Amino acid sequence: MRSTCTALLLATLVVALACDESPNSPIDESGYALVPSYAKEVASPTASWRIPLADNGLGLVSDGAFGDGTYSVYDNGVCSVTTKIFTAGSGDATLQTNNPVGKTKGCGGRAMTVRYPVGDPVYPNGGSETMPVFLNLHNISNSTTTISIGYANRVERQLSLNPTQNERCDAWRWSSVQVPGDYVWVERISSTTYHVYTKDRDPDPVLAAANAANNRAVCTTTGQSHHLSVDLYIVANQALPTSSLNILPALPLVEHSTSAPFHSVTGGGQIDLSGFDPDLAAETYAFSASVDADGHVRGNAQIDLSDPHVTFHADVTCLAVEGTSAWIGGVVTETSDATIVAENTPLWLRVQDNGQGGSSNPDVISFLRI
Repeated sequence: MRSTCTALLLATLVVALACDESPNSPIDESGYALVPSYAKEVASPTASWRIPLADNGLGLVSDGAFGDGTYSVYDNGVCSVTTKIFTAGSGDATLQTNNPVGKTKGCGGRAMTVRYPVGDPVYPNGGSETMPVFLNLHNISNSTTTISIGYANRVERQLSLNPTQNERCDAWRWSSVQVPGDYVWVERISSTTYHVYTKDRDPDPVLAAANAANNRAVCTTTGQSHHLSVDLYIVANQALPTSSLNILPALPLVEHSTSAPFHSVTGGGQIDLSGFDPDLAAETYAFSASVDADGHVRGNAQIDLSDPHVTFHADVTCLAVEGTSAWIGGVVTETSDATIVAENTPLWLRVQDNGQGGSSNPDVISFLRI
């Protein structure tokens, strides 16, 4: 089969989905594919939400309480605050500042302030309103979505703020779903920590200046957008899965020909799932793929997944290589359980060769993506 995507130099896992031309691949609102990783879920954790005490220019401001010198901290179970990351479902991270279920003796709840800047299109003189709130950051970690660590891997997400009493707006939405607004960036800092910010708060000052107006939140009551800057951190109380794990042991993965535009990828190994569940067996991957100078792709893959358990064979139909990374796409031709992975199912995965020898980092492989 002649591949139309082998000439692409792909920089991210998401772009590699160009190898799958099926119109039925589920896509979330920010354009990121929702695909199963087949890893057992981590129990839904709680989290700490942290808003800077130095809040000049912010449109979402803390109440200043429970400060640590840098942030006002909203901790689960403290002063009627409840938080959760729904890793077993939507992947949303939520915060409620006056949850009666989590009511704390002697403290009726916390608040936040929406602060409109002077020149706001609806409130030109500015102003503010303080209220208990329910915050919902959409889809940051579950069985189908994982954000990789690093600035280059940040993603756009919708942030919703709902007051828990009657205010000017029933809700504010940092998104562009209904009326032109702006998504927030979600940048993963570590295995537990996510930095959430509007585009005018970009850590790169050049990009921050270029996006100075890209901080609009839409009021669902009026349909109007307001310039409300956000800058906060969400820290889970336990490590959450990353998008790739070390393979143990691994064979050499990526080889480059010195002649013509030709690539071959051969390798195999195991993904250790004991970090998710010590009772889970390792997943086993083996693959071989090549593309010639005319773009013809050949190869196959054999994969044994643990949870749910299924073994299947795939014909490779697409290969893209950049540096020491490769993206392999294919179609399932044989399967041990069609109710889990059916024949003709498109799939892809990413591999990275980090060199040989004791001084080299381990090679890595992504979870399988359907």
